[in-house]
Amino acid sequence: MKRKGRLELGDGSALEFIDSCLQQVELLSTPAHYKVWRKKRAIYDDNKNLFEVKENVPRKLVEKVAGDIESLLAKKVRALKLNHLSWSHFLLFSHDSQE
Repeated sequence: MKRKGRLELGDGSALEFIDSCLQQVELLSTPAHYKVWRKKRAIYDDNKNLFEVKENVPRKLVEKVAGDIESLLAKKVRALKLNHLSWSHFLLFSHDSQE
């Protein structure tokens, strides 16, 4: 049931949700695609106790991704500063040794 852009699963399981989505996709029209889908379905069946369906809270997802990006960029800045400092020392000491 679709309402205001959200998908509500109702009482159905995650497997039923996946099945309903895949049935709507035309990629299953060839035997090769269907065989791949069956293998993936078997993997899911074997490991479904590891999966869980949760409702997404868009604001929290955006905040988490933004925090992750900010952290990665901060690490990159530190690495670049360290690299610049290393090159500065290298050039300084290599220039001194040539004199």
